[in-house]
Amino acid sequence: MRRVISLLLLVCLLITAAGCKKQTPTTADTVPSAESTTVTAPADVKPMKQLPMVAVSMPIVYEPYTAEDNTLVFSSTYQNMSLITADPEVADKIIIDYLNQIEKFTSAATIQPLQRNAVDAYRQLQNKSDWAPHTTEITYGVTRIDPGILSLIGEYIAYTGGAHAEIHNQTLNYDLLTGNRLSLSDILDSSVNPDYICALVLKHLAGYKDLFDNYEALVKDRFKDNVAHENDWFLTNEGLSFWFSRYEIAPYSAGSIPVSIPYSELTGILKDEYFPAERQQAGGTVQVSPFDEGKLNQYTQFAELVMKDGEDKILLYSDKGVYDILIKTVDVSNGSMSTPHTVFASYALSPGDAIMIDSVLEKQNPGLALFYCSNNSKLYNLIVPDGDYLVTADEFAQYFESNP
Repeated sequence: MRRVISLLLLVCLLITAAGCKKQTPTTADTVPSAESTTVTAPADVKPMKQLPMVAVSMPIVYEPYTAEDNTLVFSSTYQNMSLITADPEVADKIIIDYLNQIEKFTSAATIQPLQRNAVDAYRQLQNKSDWAPHTTEITYGVTRIDPGILSLIGEYIAYTGGAHAEIHNQTLNYDLLTGNRLSLSDILDSSVNPDYICALVLKHLAGYKDLFDNYEALVKDRFKDNVAHENDWFLTNEGLSFWFSRYEIAPYSAGSIPVSIPYSELTGILKDEYFPAERQQAGGTVQVSPFDEGKLNQYTQFAELVMKDGEDKILLYSDKGVYDILIKTVDVSNGSMSTPHTVFASYALSPGDAIMIDSVLEKQNPGLALFYCSNNSKLYNLIVPDGDYLVTADEFAQYFESNP
C-alpha cells in the first residue's frame, strides 16, 4: 500500500504549483509541485531589513467522545489562537473576539446535545459496523496577514448522520492596528455604491459553470442597498474576495465558490490603507535546527507553534528573509497528500526572527508542511526529524518508496 501511495503522490506532485501571486484561498489545499520546492537565492540579494513580527498561531484542538464500548461516536475539532502584532493589547482584543466567535460552535450548550444524539443513534444501530462517527469542525485558513490586516476563512462542518454533512463558511477580518473586526463597509470608500461591487462580483463569476439559473438575482439580493457585510468576504495578497457557500448560488456538488476582484480594479473603491504595502526584495531560504534555549539570544523576535507540548522542538529562521510563511498539517491518505489545516502564518521571517515548533515529527508520515515566498516563487517543504529537517516532496516520496 505504501508503494501505491508513494507512486500516486509523485504523480500528484507533478502538477504545476501556483506562485506567490496566485494564492488559492482554501482551508484544505493539495500539495504543490515538487518543481517549486527548491530555489537557491542569488548571491547578490541583500538581506531584508528586519520587520516587526506579525504572526498568528492556530493549533488544532481535537476532542473525541466514545461510547461504553470505546467506539468513537462523536468528535469536535477547532483551533486556538495566539497572535503577535506591534501592540500586545490589540493582539489580546483580537484573540478574545476570535474565541467568542468559535464559542458559538464549541460551547457545552452546542456540543452536549450533539454528543447525546450521537450516543443514542449508535445504541439504536443494529449493525455497529455501519456506524459513521458524528463530527463538528470549525477551522480557519489565513488568506492575508501583514502589519495592517488579518483575514481568515472559516469552514464549519457538522455531520450528524445522513447523506451529507452541513457545511458553511464564515470569514473573520481584523484591523491589526486597532483590533477591530471589519465589515465590508469599513474597508470601502464611503462613496462606493453597492451595485458597483455587485457588478464586479458578477463579472468574475462569469467563468463558473453549474451555477443556478437565477444566480444573478441571488447575488444582487446579497448586495441590495448594503455593503455592511461581515462574514462573506476576505482579503488576499491579490485582491478582495467573496465567498459563496454550498447551495447559495450553485448545487452542493459545486462546493463553496470564492470570487476574487484584483486590487487593480479597486482603485478609488478600497481605502488606501487596505491595499498591500510595497515589499522589500526577499530572496532568502528557511533553515531549521534543533531547538536550543541558548540560541534564542541570537534572535530579537520570536514566535511559537505548540502542537504537542514536550515533543520534538525545532527552530525555523531565514538567512536573507522570506515572506508569507504558512505551516499546515499534512494528511497522507487515499493515495495522495493534502494540507488541510493552516496552523501558523507570518507576514515575514526576516533576519533576527525565529519560529519555534513543538510537535511530533515523523519521517514516515510527516505531519507538517512549510510554505513560503522567495524571489516571487512559492516554495514548499515537508518538516521531518533528523538530518536537514526540511525535505522536498520528491525526497519524501523516495524515502517512502525505499521503506515499504
